Amino acid sequence: MRDASAAGTVARVVQLLACLAEADGPVSIKFLCQTLKLPASTVHRLLGLLAEQGMVERSADRPNYAPGLELVRIASLLASKVRIVDVAKPFMRAVVQDCDETCCLLQYVPERRQVMALHAEFSSHPLRYRIEFYQPHSLLWGATGRAVLAFLPQDDIDAAIRNEDRSPATGAPPPARKALLADLAAIRSRGYAITHGQKIEGAVGIGSPIFNSERRVVGSLCITIPQTRFTKRAEARLSELLMRRAGELSRALGYEPQPQAAE
Repeated sequence: MRDASAAGTVARVVQLLACLAEADGPVSIKFLCQTLKLPASTVHRLLGLLAEQGMVERSADRPNYAPGLELVRIASLLASKVRIVDVAKPFMRAVVQDCDETCCLLQYVPERRQVMALHAEFSSHPLRYRIEFYQPHSLLWGATGRAVLAFLPQDDIDAAIRNEDRSPATGAPPPARKALLADLAAIRSRGYAITHGQKIEGAVGIGSPIFNSERRVVGSLCITIPQTRFTKRAEARLSELLMRRAGELSRALGYEPQPQAAE
């Protein structure tokens, strides 16, 4: 019986810490009770135990609670040891399992305003496109870059446009600003980028953005398939699959979508 009670306490502590971590700021005991569906006496007791260890802090001017310095320290240590590739692999394998197309992980490099491939999970098809890992390339061309570019702040979009990168597939000059901004708006609206032959001739790329706990875009999950295997029905199926897995990966990285405003 004591083991079951201890397990229950551990589960409640984990839920309480998660609730504090996911909140936008200090929260009241009433909020915690309602969210966790626990009596006030239990929440008071758990907060007291956690406060003793520096895991939670009480606001000076009101009885609200927030993550403590010790919890922040531990979380920072863990975050520094977690590689996005290790977190992404299960979701990428799920993409390949569901559609048998190669899935690639791209990371945004903000200092250069470029993306680079970190990892790929390959399909069973004998024809595979060559992937240059850890080689930064333009945000302007291909679903790999535009899936990121569309969700950057406008200043970063403008800076990327000023790079004037040419198409790696055809050598074409960068798209006109008006046309590119319209495409980025469409990407934001539907949630994914799709390009035809922009980086590899005869290939179609589909990419979906990945976000972190600060709601910043940090990369993309992408599929590249031969034009001969591509159809509009394939676009609907692959884009839905990719967005779902990219969303799951984002949540695994701590992303919480912005609450929708009430109408």
